[in-house]
Amino acid sequence: MKDMMQHKGYFGSVHYDDEDGIFFGRIEFIRALVSYEGNDAATLRSAFLLAMKVMIRRPSPRRGKPPDPFPPADRPPPPPSTSLP
Repeated sequence: MKDMMQHKGYFGSVHYDDEDGIFFGRIEFIRALVSYEGNDAATLRSAFLLAMKVMIRRPSPRRGKPPDPFPPADRPPPPPSTSLP
């Protein structure tokens, strides 16, 4: 089971809220908070790609460019994958 998606060097987390019945996540390893959600895996992937597109097209007002992902050495280790029995 994977709990991360990847696109153009950026990583997106994948979480599920059983109470609300939705998948959600955020683009990881950047300073900005960019989140997305969907009703199923395909919708979540589409929302992640759309969030990436918007983030890249609308750069930070202070920096004038999209946020760079943290270099691999500065990234925290990914959480261990968990699988349900």
